[in-house]
Amino acid sequence: MIGIIGAMESEVDGLKAAVEGLKVTSHAGIEFYQGTLFGTEVVIARSGIGKVNAALCTQNMIYLFSPRLIINTGCAAGVGKGIQIGDIVLADTAVQHDLEYGPLGTERGYLDRVGAVHIPADKKATQTISEIAESLGIHTRVGVVATGDQFLCDPVKKAEIRDYFDAQAVEMEGGAIAHAAYQNGVPFVILRSISDNGDDTAAVEFESFVKQVNQKNMQILKIFLEREQ
Repeated sequence: MIGIIGAMESEVDGLKAAVEGLKVTSHAGIEFYQGTLFGTEVVIARSGIGKVNAALCTQNMIYLFSPRLIINTGCAAGVGKGIQIGDIVLADTAVQHDLEYGPLGTERGYLDRVGAVHIPADKKATQTISEIAESLGIHTRVGVVATGDQFLCDPVKKAEIRDYFDAQAVEMEGGAIAHAAYQNGVPFVILRSISDNGDDTAAVEFESFVKQVNQKNMQILKIFLEREQ
């Protein structure tokens, strides 16, 4: 079984509608949609926005369904140089850019218990999805995805996160999903379509492009899941 998590309804509604043999399980305030999607057994959930919601959803999904892979799908701000709206960014590692310890002296983004800043995504699945996206003519980049509990709409903050972490995209859930998956020994992928540029035009761009770019994710996942049968 493959787990798929998106933060917002727009990121998972199309996938849920395509599930065959649908069974819904409610747990801890989260609805999990289980069935067959494009020939592969899946469980899909909307986590809600933010790191705590994402971690809770991931942990409960693992506890209830034991997925062999978790895919986080959704949108992100493109912060890497040359990244445009409509591009795809896949994580090679995930970081939490808003995690700072102050006088405790550990490195920014350092994850207690994990013992590192960067959490590596599953290389094989990430490479396969990257190749699928490129075959569809979608410009794709694999790199650092940075997560924090804030909608990025500040060009100064954008540049700071990009330069500190060498980040290619910034969003609000992937690093927490990665953290929970890693702690449980479950491989993960972060698949993000770029909906805005993370600067002072981000809010307008996000509203204009969010549905369009999520359709790309679904197209990519359809091919990936068909191959996983």
